[in-house]
Amino acid sequence: MYHIDQHQHHLSWDNSIPPIITINSGEIVTFNCLDASNGQINAQSTDEVKLKLWKLDENNYQYAWFKQNQIRISHRPFTGECSVARSLNGSFSTILPYRTGENIDTKCLIKGAKLYLPMECKGALFSIGDEHAAQGDREVCGTTIETPIIVSVRLTVRHGDEFKHVTSPCLLTQPDIKQSTQYLFGF
Repeated sequence: MYHIDQHQHHLSWDNSIPPIITINSGEIVTFNCLDASNGQINAQSTDEVKLKLWKLDENNYQYAWFKQNQIRISHRPFTGECSVARSLNGSFSTILPYRTGENIDTKCLIKGAKLYLPMECKGALFSIGDEHAAQGDREVCGTTIETPIIVSVRLTVRHGDEFKHVTSPCLLTQPDIKQSTQYLFGF
C-alpha cells in the first residue's frame, strides 16, 4: 500500500509533472488530500471535518462541509440551467444567464414550476443541466450544493397566448397563474 501526503499536491492537470510514485495494476494508494479550497479555510491539523450526505437516489450523493454540528440544510433539488438556443452564432459560456435562459440558478425552479423561454431558433434546441441539491436565494459564491439529478420536463411550444411576447425567461411557481409567484428575468 502507498500513501500520498498533502504536501505532494499540484494545482493543474499537466503531463509534464513527474509522478510521485509508480505502481503496478491492482495496488492500493491512499491520498491525504487537501480540501477544495486547498487549505485556505483556516483549517488546523487538529480540526475535525464533518461530511453530511443526502441521498437523492441509489447512486447519487452530494455533500457540504460544516464545522458546526448544528447546521442543517433541507434537501430541495432544482435545476440551475434551462435554455433554448440563441439566434447568435458562436459558442457562449454556460456561466452567464441570457435572455433565452441558460444559468438562471433560482431555487424556485422546482417540481411544479413552469418556465417560459423566448424562442429565437427554429426547433428551440432546449438544454438543461447544472442541478443542485439545495441553494439560498442566489449563488453568491459561484457554487451551491451541486449534484446530479434525474429530471423530467414537459416541453410545449405555445402559439398566440398571453406569453407570445415573452422576451426573457418567465418563471411561474404554481400551476394556476392567478396563485403563482411570477419571476421575470431581464437578461
